[in-house]
Amino acid sequence: MSETYSYSAISTFENCPLAYKFRYVEKRPEAFTTIEARMGSVVHEVLHWAYGKHEIPAAISVSELEERFRNLWENLDWENIRIVREGRLRGEYFQAGLGMLIAFRERVMSRDDRISTHLEESFHLDLDKNTGFRGVVDRIARSPGGALQVIDYKTGRTVAPTDTLQLPAYALFAFQEFPELNRVDLCFEDLKQGITRSESLDRGELPGVRNRLLNAIEPLRAAVDFPPRPSGLCRWCGYEGQCPAMANRRTRKSDDAQAPQFDGACPQCGSPLMERTGKFGRFLGCTAFPECRYAINLEKGGSEPGKETPEHEICPECGSRLRERKGKFGTFIGCSGYPGCRYSRQAW
Repeated sequence: MSETYSYSAISTFENCPLAYKFRYVEKRPEAFTTIEARMGSVVHEVLHWAYGKHEIPAAISVSELEERFRNLWENLDWENIRIVREGRLRGEYFQAGLGMLIAFRERVMSRDDRISTHLEESFHLDLDKNTGFRGVVDRIARSPGGALQVIDYKTGRTVAPTDTLQLPAYALFAFQEFPELNRVDLCFEDLKQGITRSESLDRGELPGVRNRLLNAIEPLRAAVDFPPRPSGLCRWCGYEGQCPAMANRRTRKSDDAQAPQFDGACPQCGSPLMERTGKFGRFLGCTAFPECRYAINLEKGGSEPGKETPEHEICPECGSRLRERKGKFGTFIGCSGYPGCRYSRQAW
């Protein structure tokens, strides 16, 4: 019997097998959702409305965007939404979400002449006779010249489109819908940074994408134990109150409160960074330690980490070095932090 998986399930398992078990195996409801997640959902809803209800999205005014965003925002179920970051207010997230929409209107929507072929489209694909994949693509659009873009909107951190499985997996659906095309563009619209991250994918690369998906799904299919994987993101998890790892969290050392903190946020969890001294000298460490173990060395480059490893050889998920590995479906590039980190991609 075929089993169907999603990118969300794969990502959840890689981040925390126990959360995957709670959500996808036992189907437990989460105790709360975060304001960051709901803000992102509302931004997506406004963009779906803008492109779905208007033949000329460029004609949508700022006031119309604000009215739509405000109406959706005010009708959220606020009793079940949590603000995790201390000292932050609901209004700050409202302004952040609205600001992303207004900036996107000026940067992209005001000159967007592409025709939307799919909006918030659910799809299902057969990867092999035993494995299915499902997803929801934000937008597929065709430019006047005929080029096709697979687009995903992000209100959080982004990486290059082919450094994750999400957009390459969605490209499988796009190529199925448009068999005449030999190339599509994969686009992350980074609404927070105000940039478009775009890469092309050729039809000839699809077997590699399919194998990457199957390699990523195999651990989910074979899993018997589902251990928690504590990180700085645990505070954002709706299963926090049911997790044994969170119940046994270690108390931070009292002298941490006296150590200098920095304005820069941890790129993995968003907590403040703190200067510490360890076995190998000075480093910046995440204040969410031990749940988040992000750190950068300050010894070799003063205020910057040493650059001993080329950027393309560094895992974008955990910062460890990438190396070539062999799996059931062939050679791929995997994180040296495995099994703690399960990031992979098809090639350098």
